[in-house]
Amino acid sequence: MLAELFIKSQQNFVFSIKNNLQITAFYPENVKPLGFTSQAIINKSITSFIAPSYIEVFNITIKALNASSQTRRTIEIKLITAQKKEWWFSLVIKKQNKASTNTDFVIVTNNINSYKLRELKLQLQLASKNAAPQWVENKSIFRRIAENIPLPVSICNANGKTVFLNNKFFDVFGYTINDIPNLQEAYPLINHIDDESKDASAKEWYTLFEKFSKGYHTVFPVLERIITCKSGEKKYFEVFFSVEDGVLYAIFNDITTATFANLKLKNQQAFYETILNNIPSDIAVFDANHNYLFVNPTAIQDAAMRKWIIGKTDKDYCMYRGKSLEIAKKRTQIFNTTKKIKALISWEEILVNKNNETEFYLRNMYPVLDAYGALDMVIGYGMNITNQKITEQRLIESEQRFKQIADNTPIPICNFDEEMNITYINKNFLDTIGYTFNEIKSAQAWPHIIYFLDAESTKNGRAEWLNAIDVTYKNPQTKTPVLERTIICKNGKHKIFDISFTVNNNLVYAILYDVTEKRLADALLFDSEQRFKALAENMPIAIGSHHINGEVKFLNKHFINTIGYTHSDIPTLEVWYKKTQPDNDIRNKLYTHWLETVAIYKNGKLSSLPNMETAILCKNGQTRTFTFLFSIYKDIVYTILVDITEQKLAEQELISSHLQLRDLAFHLQKVREDERKYISREIHDELGQLVTGLKMDISLAKRKIEKQNPEQGKHLSEIMKITDDIIYTIRRIATELRPSILDDIGLDAALEWQTSEFAKRTKIICKFYNNAKNIDVSMDVKSNIFRIFQESLTNIMRHSKATEVKISLELEEQNLVFSVNDNGIGIKDDKRNTTFGILGMKERAIMINSKFKITSDNGKGTCITITVPLT
Repeated sequence: MLAELFIKSQQNFVFSIKNNLQITAFYPENVKPLGFTSQAIINKSITSFIAPSYIEVFNITIKALNASSQTRRTIEIKLITAQKKEWWFSLVIKKQNKASTNTDFVIVTNNINSYKLRELKLQLQLASKNAAPQWVENKSIFRRIAENIPLPVSICNANGKTVFLNNKFFDVFGYTINDIPNLQEAYPLINHIDDESKDASAKEWYTLFEKFSKGYHTVFPVLERIITCKSGEKKYFEVFFSVEDGVLYAIFNDITTATFANLKLKNQQAFYETILNNIPSDIAVFDANHNYLFVNPTAIQDAAMRKWIIGKTDKDYCMYRGKSLEIAKKRTQIFNTTKKIKALISWEEILVNKNNETEFYLRNMYPVLDAYGALDMVIGYGMNITNQKITEQRLIESEQRFKQIADNTPIPICNFDEEMNITYINKNFLDTIGYTFNEIKSAQAWPHIIYFLDAESTKNGRAEWLNAIDVTYKNPQTKTPVLERTIICKNGKHKIFDISFTVNNNLVYAILYDVTEKRLADALLFDSEQRFKALAENMPIAIGSHHINGEVKFLNKHFINTIGYTHSDIPTLEVWYKKTQPDNDIRNKLYTHWLETVAIYKNGKLSSLPNMETAILCKNGQTRTFTFLFSIYKDIVYTILVDITEQKLAEQELISSHLQLRDLAFHLQKVREDERKYISREIHDELGQLVTGLKMDISLAKRKIEKQNPEQGKHLSEIMKITDDIIYTIRRIATELRPSILDDIGLDAALEWQTSEFAKRTKIICKFYNNAKNIDVSMDVKSNIFRIFQESLTNIMRHSKATEVKISLELEEQNLVFSVNDNGIGIKDDKRNTTFGILGMKERAIMINSKFKITSDNGKGTCITITVPLT
């Protein structure tokens, strides 16, 4: 019964036979069943192609099917091929007429020869190892079940020998039973983070397997493993184990995508299609009418109830147990949908148990189709996810609380998963260190931002780090030692942090306390100069010290390597300023400021020295810019020099490049305006005159001809109209290229003309206000304001959906203010500074040393204002 239920037929070919077993047709017609031609098959008895030892089995099956109310039966027999070979086939025999006891049949064949041979081989192997009798009896059933589970399945015996791999195992991993004949060959395919975790995993596994091999009751945990496929690809799997009848089942669930996405809670997967009673999932099988065919003990613990429910429906079950019929109604709806779409459906179901407690279940319905694509049965399977739901909710709430606190904590915080990848950084981490999450999230990236002096200290430091995280993860209540690390920030600066670790929701969090200034201050506060030198000498930043009387006390290696001067080169501050500040004015200003600062300090009015930024001349002739950080203690000034030369050069180059591009754009704009003006005049003066002369000649010819030949005269009249259109077009093009009114009359007249033209063309109401008539401005101002106006009108026409536009040209104090205001839909915030039209208007305003302003409220229109200084 179970074997038949779980078969998913893969159709090879179909026979149609009469009640006398004569073959009348086969499908598909373009194949040769068993290698025979159609002439060799049609009208022959099907028993001619059945191995002699199985003819009686076939005949008994036909007679039994005729005599019963059943509509189909499945048998496994051997058929004879054209090459006289006997191959195993599964035959699904169906009645043509369900109501008749003397009917024709349809036989669907499925080639199971390779499966059968492997089954026989497995039977011999199991027999040789004294395999459990129940497994031998149920091997055929299990093979059918395992082959239909959409997950890789493997089986080994108590000796660790692999006895079965399903087809999905080969599809996913690429290995056959010859590749991994035993567990010893399979174990090297499992990847581990390091040798320590590999040894621990092996020890745990072999302890469990030894118990299993000796026949003790053994519970294998669900494991997550990285497995190398035959192709070399590494995949993440959840591995579920089950022990029954002296053999070990392993089912592999691919969680690669979920693992790489760092999901803290893995989505529930449609559980494995299986009826093995010891798998902790509810399993039920229904026929096409939603009647129960099978229920496992996980779904219903009461054996009598499991027997009673066969042939019943969910409605019967709910009524018997006193449960809400809404549950049965919803399940029936989902069943009907599954039956209709013939695809897996998953849903979550909320039930109340006998203790009146709410429980959550993940339910699935999976349709199994017969050889014709019709619904054969539906497998329902699910699991109790109440604890997971509660855990998920608690985890979400905990993470929300934690992240809310962490995001608002003025201390950098990040966390690590088991693979040492960073999965979270708070805002202060980004603000303090500068790296974004994507830049440092991988376990290969973030260690490089921690500074070490050399390779040995790098090795030791990373080992110390891993050990601290491992200890924290394994013993979250134990206080781990605080690690001090120097981190290279994104801006190149080095910062020192005290790092402590804690665990939350199986993630290790690192809390970074910025002690950079404290450490530097501590270093500068050493009473002994030798102790200070020992600390500062090899620091990766320029450090020096001098007495307030100007005597230089100490320069570290980085100072000498960076700036070039040794202690003998600059014994005093006065010499320092002479060598590093060649400009007398700057040197005197800096030195005088220093003397004044020392005087204030001596009077007790200054407890700390302000930082400063200045450029200095190095010994090699280069000028470099530094930020000077000062600290003073017992009349000794300690100075840290942070080199910001590259940053300053980059800023200057960016500004220079921007100015050059703006000058080039201005030049190109001016050239284009000149070209437009020249082309406009050439078209108007030259081409216009020629066409006007042509019109006059045509008019003269018309007067001479029309009296003698009216038809020709009429034709010349049409030509004159065309000539008028040409003249109009020439004037329009010339005006659009460069309105002569802009050059001849002035800016206000040109704007008023353009307003009138726009109103005529678009039917939009336009109002022009002008209190700056005959304003005298440069041609550059005229041209750029006019072009800005044209671009504004173009945007209004294309995008604003405005019905009214107000234009004003006004004098306000010493400024000429030009504005265009429409009542359209406005401009979105993200478009104001990105569209080429607006950027072009801004650049034109900058070219004439003007201020450009654009305001817009969504749905309330847009206003563009250009303010041109007249002085």
